[in-house]
Amino acid sequence: MTLHGAMPPFTAPSSIDADGALPRPLIDRQRFAGPAGMRSMPVEGRFESRDAEGFEAELARVQLGPLVLRRTRMTPHRAIVDGSDPEADGDILRLLTVRSGTVHAAPPGGRPQRLGTGDAIFTSRTRTYAYQADEPVVVVTATLPVSSLPAVVQHLEGLPIGPLPHTPLVDAVVELLWHLSARLDEAWTFDAELAARGLIDLQAAILTELIPAQTPPPGPGRVHRAAVEYIERHLADADLRPPQIAAALGVSLRYLHRAFDDRDLTVARFIRERRLERVAAALRAAERRPDLRALALRHGFADQEQLARAFHRRYGTSMTAYRAADR
Repeated sequence: MTLHGAMPPFTAPSSIDADGALPRPLIDRQRFAGPAGMRSMPVEGRFESRDAEGFEAELARVQLGPLVLRRTRMTPHRAIVDGSDPEADGDILRLLTVRSGTVHAAPPGGRPQRLGTGDAIFTSRTRTYAYQADEPVVVVTATLPVSSLPAVVQHLEGLPIGPLPHTPLVDAVVELLWHLSARLDEAWTFDAELAARGLIDLQAAILTELIPAQTPPPGPGRVHRAAVEYIERHLADADLRPPQIAAALGVSLRYLHRAFDDRDLTVARFIRERRLERVAAALRAAERRPDLRALALRHGFADQEQLARAFHRRYGTSMTAYRAADR
């Protein structure tokens, strides 16, 4: 089933309490049970359970500055989490660790990898992962925007998406996540902002530890030119998206968007504009009324209706009227 549930927004108090205590973040707890609970789970993608009637899940979530900490207890299940967002201006980094039980995680077309207690994995918005748990599990995740990482880390290429090795640093971060997740059951007595900053710095340290020394990435102007060339060659591909372009150029999604920052169009908007310009040129050049469905598919649109809507928004008229006006 496809779920579109979303957690309510969170805010953390920014002032010291009247009794002089440190500001305490707001902790949200939710329980889900049975088929109705499965349908209301805050998961984007397909979520399944072989025993829908016996399904149970408990989520505890807290916002710590830019970082979201979440603990999930769940009965056996299978989920395909689609984190892609073609219109997104930036990426996220999610550190997931198994507190108890076993989870099998697999990237698109990849082999499932077993994650047991104490194991951890990095995932991102641009990767789809399938998860399967054949026993009750407890997982803890820390999610943050890549833009919140130190600048020296933000532009590293080849972020280590996937299972993480057991290094002293990784194991220490896992232990810290477990400790913080245990505090979701009680009142917090420490500074939430300080906790978030520490977790962000530690995740940045993991990245710099796992990624070998790199030469600086090519300048934004060079990346922009290479992206435009790649887009022009693949405009007919209906699945052309910024993540695909970034991977082909060997740069991060964030760096690709940065290369378009000084232009008037985002990456996705540039792709759409170039497709429409090619359609308009084809209409002007056609000697007879073209097959609009074939025209749509040939220029990377899912169907004729999608092309018609986009064309009217761009040119303020239908394709038929546009061609007639050019005769």
